[in-house]
Amino acid sequence: MRGQYVEPITDDLKEKFLDLVAQGYTRPEAAAALDASPRQFRSLCSPDSHRYDPAFAKRYAKITEPEGEHHAGLVERLRSSGIERAIRSSDRLLEKYSVIYDPDWEVHKPQSMQINFNIDEIRAEFSQLPDEALQAYVEQKQKQLEQGDTVDAEIE
Repeated sequence: MRGQYVEPITDDLKEKFLDLVAQGYTRPEAAAALDASPRQFRSLCSPDSHRYDPAFAKRYAKITEPEGEHHAGLVERLRSSGIERAIRSSDRLLEKYSVIYDPDWEVHKPQSMQINFNIDEIRAEFSQLPDEALQAYVEQKQKQLEQGDTVDAEIE
């Protein structure tokens, strides 16, 4: 609605908004929690807006950097929500969180991974090695795999 008067955002509201964003709330969620419009806060970050606030825009940008406070807060909110949902209603999610956090579920954690490889591709990667040395290395590692040993990536 053009021409509609919108109450200016106070410094106190800006602080509360930034705190919520740092806790992992999205811009719309944070604005709604403060009974404001996300658009009002977006205008504070836009140099083209007559409401532009460079100090606010700089702090908002810092908080919302890819590895900034917002990201950490969002991950924490997701974990909390996931755990709450797991306990309340999702057996599959409960199982996943149990594997992550409960020592009694350790046995269900993946212990190894299977790797399929092509000897010709390895030869191309390790062309400086004589074929006999490479073949001996591959056979040794295959024996280790068959015995259930862990295979390291070092070439002897």
